[in-house]
Amino acid sequence: MTRMNELQGQLDLSDMISDLRTLPSQIREGFGRVPDIGVERPSNIVFCGMGGSGIGGRIISSWLSDRLPVPVTVVNGYSLPRFVDEGSLVFTVSYSGNTEETLTLLNQAVERGSRIVGLTSGGKMAEVLARNGHPFFEIPSGMQPRAAVGYTTLPVAGVLQGMGLIDVADEVDATVKHLRKLVNDLVPTSQNGNRAVDLAVDITGHIPFIYSSPGLGCAAFRWMTQLNENSKVLASWGCIPEMNHNEIVGWHGDPRGKEMVVVLLRGMENRRESIRFDALKEMLSEGGVRTIEVEAGGEATLTKIYHHIMLADFTSYYLALLRGIDPSPVEAIQRLKSILAQNE
Repeated sequence: MTRMNELQGQLDLSDMISDLRTLPSQIREGFGRVPDIGVERPSNIVFCGMGGSGIGGRIISSWLSDRLPVPVTVVNGYSLPRFVDEGSLVFTVSYSGNTEETLTLLNQAVERGSRIVGLTSGGKMAEVLARNGHPFFEIPSGMQPRAAVGYTTLPVAGVLQGMGLIDVADEVDATVKHLRKLVNDLVPTSQNGNRAVDLAVDITGHIPFIYSSPGLGCAAFRWMTQLNENSKVLASWGCIPEMNHNEIVGWHGDPRGKEMVVVLLRGMENRRESIRFDALKEMLSEGGVRTIEVEAGGEATLTKIYHHIMLADFTSYYLALLRGIDPSPVEAIQRLKSILAQNE
């Protein structure tokens, strides 16, 4: 691990590694410190957010959709669905508080009289929420939005728990316990071997494709976006069985497949999906495509999801270091924001 320690000191100028290590405490704090909004059951739940702030909606949907008595919708864009009204519970999430799309959605929810809970570190969102009498969870500032994935997810679960819609306290406790152990195995000073470093080495020089079952789709998406933002590489993601009905043909017929590496996220598939995973791995191997299987740790659904997310965070971090890159800056996003600001 000496090389990684050296690369960390040379390249991680914003000390992202320290933020990655806080995920267990983010989950604990986020679940336990939430506003009380009463227990009146909403007609639907809507999660609004973009990028690193928006991943929480995907996690909540994957984790809780089959347990909640009302539907969950995730919105990543400028327009709320027409059904959102005064009976809706709308979570607006923007780490900076200034995300253009999410502010637009917030204003629409205010106009429609929805119940709103915000998650933000401040900015314009905090001003709008305070002005209209809506509560918000204040996220600690000074982090990359994508590194605050516990803060942008668990307060939502905490609110839903407080409303009596779910009971997940034991699952949260188990996840925190599991991740505290996992983080010790993934930091650069680990003496137990480091799965994230091994994965980063295996991915280096290839374009990664991440596949999972639908239950881990949020984690597969997180893998892609963390490889995009931290490692600054192209990546793709998809779910089995859907990719078996389209993408699989491209793997079979395109000789460029050997330039890729496929990461299979396992641990939450049913029996038929498991057969499909095994068949896909065999077919890819026949075409000379390398596949890597990554098993989820823990027993609870939330634990499995966050096991894969933490592994994605650290793998993408180490891949950045191996590529000689500081994982924190996202210059392309900042450039686009500048262009948009000039064209308001």
